Amino acid sequence: MKALASAFATLALTSMGGLALAQPNPADPALQLWLRADAAVTTDGANGVSVWGDQSGKGAALRNATQATASSRPLRVANGLNGLPVLRFDGANDYLTEPVPLSGPMSVFIVYQPDIAPGTSGSLATLKGQTGLFSEWAVTNGIGGYTSNGFLHDYVNPGGDGASVGLNQPYDANPHVFSVTYNGGTNSNPASYTGARDGVGTVVPSGNFGRLPNDIGAIGGRPVQGIAFFTGDIAEFIVYNTVLDAAQRQGIGAYLAQKYAIASADTPLPVELQSVIGQSRDGSVELSWRTATERDNAGFTLLRDGQSLASYRTAPGLIGGGTTTTTRLYRYTDQTVQVGRTYRYALGSIDLTGMVHQYPQSVLVTVEGRAETSPFATPTEFRLVGASPNPFNPSTSLRFDLPEAATVSVQVYNGLGQLVASPVQGIAYEAGAGSSATVDGSALASGVYLVRFSAAGTSGRVYTASRRVLLAR
Repeated sequence: MKALASAFATLALTSMGGLALAQPNPADPALQLWLRADAAVTTDGANGVSVWGDQSGKGAALRNATQATASSRPLRVANGLNGLPVLRFDGANDYLTEPVPLSGPMSVFIVYQPDIAPGTSGSLATLKGQTGLFSEWAVTNGIGGYTSNGFLHDYVNPGGDGASVGLNQPYDANPHVFSVTYNGGTNSNPASYTGARDGVGTVVPSGNFGRLPNDIGAIGGRPVQGIAFFTGDIAEFIVYNTVLDAAQRQGIGAYLAQKYAIASADTPLPVELQSVIGQSRDGSVELSWRTATERDNAGFTLLRDGQSLASYRTAPGLIGGGTTTTTRLYRYTDQTVQVGRTYRYALGSIDLTGMVHQYPQSVLVTVEGRAETSPFATPTEFRLVGASPNPFNPSTSLRFDLPEAATVSVQVYNGLGQLVASPVQGIAYEAGAGSSATVDGSALASGVYLVRFSAAGTSGRVYTASRRVLLAR
């Protein structure tokens, strides 16, 4: 009980609408192993992982997962789950030795995405306990009558399987958070487990906690036997030496699901997305997404290749609908792209408490169009690219290309043809693509406006163009 209370007291907690997200804390004495693909990973010249560094703060290098043989090293993939790194296991002979001896109660969390062929299985991890004792967490795809993610093997006799219990969750190739607790049974006393995949499903009590001689603690397979090598990605691996209670398990599961954008019963996403679409148009990328429902949604964020691109705090068109069951359509145009390149866009939202939520949907877009739309090349012609966002509230950004240094003016006219604003008056701009000017409609009424753009180049060339914009309050 004392260890359990300590574990709860030292979890790093944040709030999400009443749900506690619990990030592991190295100050927690119960945290025994914390492997993260986004920290302390040592690779060789071929990107093979030789050391996966423990972040638990207990014993430093003594708890690192390692692989001395280059041909058996999983690969580190930089942009894996939700734009975060993963370790990719090939299913042939990749594994890491996990040296931590663990006996007694434990709680384990694994973030993974399987790619298991039908009729086969793969071991996510085997944890060795007392000498010769271990339990295995595996993924099966139709072997032995089982098709499940998050599967327990409980070995009870030398060289053979003992009790096997599953989570009764069907196999799929999606990313998941698998969690399990073990109550500390021994070879002669019954052991019981509780477990879940993405917060759903309970593992029934098993038989005895058994032994399989000469095996070792490993991540990604059963290397001594040379079988059950895992095919897929593993992003995070966490072990506590206590049975965490339901609230603690939910908190850690929620933190992991949130971090890797995994749909989970622990972390229901606040926005239900119907579609996310991206398309190239005239040297830019147009993104649109439609929501079915929103809950406490302050607004959206956009990631491009894992890096922040835009937020509702700076792009009013991304402001969310709060709480609504009405379908809403959102749009955003990315004009800071390079022709010929391919970009991956992912969507996030921020709720009214400030919590960030990432969504598993993403789109790949290859930019097509004239090369002068690239921000890395000087354009050959004047061009008014457009206004984004449009509709807008209260401001929009006017994008334009200048083949030479020029004096720029921007004027705004209402439906009666009256000049109502001059946001830019004779301002000197350098040559380049993707230049911009802000049109602020804070003092204007809702409606359609004509934005007139003019540029007088140093060569004497003069360019004018207009765009209609909608101010929607």
